[in-house]
Amino acid sequence: MVYGFKKEVFQKYGDNGSNVYRKCLDCFAVLPLASIVAHQVYIAHGGLFRNKPKRSKGKKRRKSSLSLGSIQQLSKIQRTVLDPCSEDSDIILADILWSDPSMTAGLSQNDDRGVGLFWGPDCTEQFLLKNNLKLIIRSHEGPDARDGRDGFNGMDEGYTIDHSVESGKLITVFSAPDYPQFHVFHH
Repeated sequence: MVYGFKKEVFQKYGDNGSNVYRKCLDCFAVLPLASIVAHQVYIAHGGLFRNKPKRSKGKKRRKSSLSLGSIQQLSKIQRTVLDPCSEDSDIILADILWSDPSMTAGLSQNDDRGVGLFWGPDCTEQFLLKNNLKLIIRSHEGPDARDGRDGFNGMDEGYTIDHSVESGKLITVFSAPDYPQFHVFHH
């Protein structure tokens, strides 16, 4: 809703908008959050994610430092909500969808977006090594998101290599060629 998808569906499909929108949400709910291709390439919309802290019964949850999640955690995610930003959602789901790379080492909250993480080249290296991978591909940011981000190139070629580490690379692909504000790229 925040990015206008619901409004667009209702505008395009009129009286059938509600049904079409519900069907789209049903499709989104069964799409994979991430994929591993050829045992070497991790693909996700946003990227990396945190290790979800275990809840201890009867005790207050301690504030823990952020650590990188594992591929094994992905199969355990409960997809009971469609809005990954809601309080009831799984934090890993929100991270996979909305996290962004950084040139600064480590993991930190992505306060720019209010959801997800920032992760540095060291985390890319750690994730690739831990999971015996060579490449991370994500598609979450477009050219507008790159403006003003120190150390990041524009997307004039449709993709950028964001981290190049000993074990492999992190690539962001701009995957929305019909993005209205970027029709200039097609001329």
